Amino acid sequence: DKLSGGKLPEVHLARGVVFMKSKEQCEPALAELKSYVLAAGPGIASEGPAMRLERECMDIVAANRQAEEAAREMKAEAERQAAKKAPAPAVPTAVPPATPKAATPAIVGSGSSPVPEGVAAKGAALPTR
Repeated sequence: DKLSGGKLPEVHLARGVVFMKSKEQCEPALAELKSYVLAAGPGIASEGPAMRLERECMDIVAANRQAEEAAREMKAEAERQAAKKAPAPAVPTAVPPATPKAATPAIVGSGSSPVPEGVAAKGAALPTR
């Protein structure tokens, strides 16, 4: 292509075929096929395989776009379904106060605590001398 100065349209056709068939890349193939049509002229391009290859590539590109859109829709639907099935966030409930097993008798009239000073609470270690 460099040696011919861009005067060999068949190079563009060959590149388009390579991109389309071997590399499965239709966007660059379409660009090369359009370059072929421009270089070869509309008369040669309409009779040759370029137009058929271009239509085939356009169909592949359209099918790929539809498949991508369908995949996005399926993913969005799966996310919506997962959001519906997800459990609601746990709401903290009020914990009822623990009731003692046996009420300790209060000292009436003293206004002090029911446990005399110096006596250890239940479960606490008693001081030793």
